Amino acid sequence: MHFVTDFERFMDYVVQHNMKLTAKNAYISRKHLPIINEQMSVKAKNATSYYSQQQYYPYIHLFFHIALNGKLMMKSGKGKKLHLTVTERWNTFKHLTDTEKYFFLLETFWVDVSWARLLNRHNINIHHILPDVLEKLMDHTRIRARFTS
Repeated sequence: MHFVTDFERFMDYVVQHNMKLTAKNAYISRKHLPIINEQMSVKAKNATSYYSQQQYYPYIHLFFHIALNGKLMMKSGKGKKLHLTVTERWNTFKHLTDTEKYFFLLETFWVDVSWARLLNRHNINIHHILPDVLEKLMDHTRIRARFTS
């Protein structure tokens, strides 16, 4: 369950660091992204160490949206001085089994995350991209099944 482990690494990093958010999009600042990226099993390869913003780290960008929409963390502060704060719900999450964590993350992604925000668009018709998303998920599952058999 690399997905759950990586998500926990992401959240642990948020807990241990004062994560100031960017003024424009209220995303994680660039100084933290390469460090978080190095801890992930799926790394952003095209991101540069300093110039790339959060959306160039798709795995981290996904975790950011899942954590916010799952209410495991929240944006605190006012105006341009926003930062991430972990909620009490994070402590509850840590006590779940790996399977429960996986289903919580999957359900949050599917039900609560705004795909338009995730893709940095004003709106999105999911029916246009859903076949591609499902195909990629199935391909990933087939590849993983070959290596674990």
